[in-house]
Amino acid sequence: MDVIWNLTRICPWDCGICCMSAIHVCATTKFIVQQKQKEKGRELRLNEKLAVLKQLCDLDFDIDFSGGDPLYFEEDFQLIDQATRWLPSRKISVSMTGSELTERKLDLLKRVGTVEFTLDNPPEVNNLARPQGYHFATVVALQECVERDIKVRAVTVLYPNTMKETNLRGVYNLLCEMGISEWELLRLYPVGRGRIRQKTIPSSSDYKETMQFLRSFRGSTKIFFSTL
Repeated sequence: MDVIWNLTRICPWDCGICCMSAIHVCATTKFIVQQKQKEKGRELRLNEKLAVLKQLCDLDFDIDFSGGDPLYFEEDFQLIDQATRWLPSRKISVSMTGSELTERKLDLLKRVGTVEFTLDNPPEVNNLARPQGYHFATVVALQECVERDIKVRAVTVLYPNTMKETNLRGVYNLLCEMGISEWELLRLYPVGRGRIRQKTIPSSSDYKETMQFLRSFRGSTKIFFSTL
């Protein structure tokens, strides 16, 4: 069984379609916001997270650490580091942003099974659903992981801004050029900040047409669709 664990709602980005309604912070306020979240009981403390981790490991779950940004805080880094000691790498994945991807984080990511970054558009394409610089940071992060032989996957959320054929072709060509082995396509769900975009949720026929179009792609990057 798989578990998606959102370690924190705090994130350095403020995406308009965030399904978590992540709490956007800057470097100078992130620790203050995190402490307030803990005091209000909205986020577990490190010892509590470690206790949950131990239970999940004892039950032999596969764990995808997500957020917010699951490597934005030192204590969450420590938690994932501990997970690599209690579980084989194939049972651990990390879904994160490209923000502040340090050498220390990259060293940790070499010990997990798969790392995921979201790339909805090529970085030169303006998309109001994502903050300026978001996709550029993602591309840099993908490149750094490839250079270090970290198994990395790009993820694209399907909604009108991303489902244009020129955009999908541009993303796919970029991933092939960078040597990204996997590209996952996700549906847009009207949860979190995505609720304000309910009128733009694609229909089942829209998704089917996009899937049919993507099946015509030929390249080194494997394409697959999320069943969630």
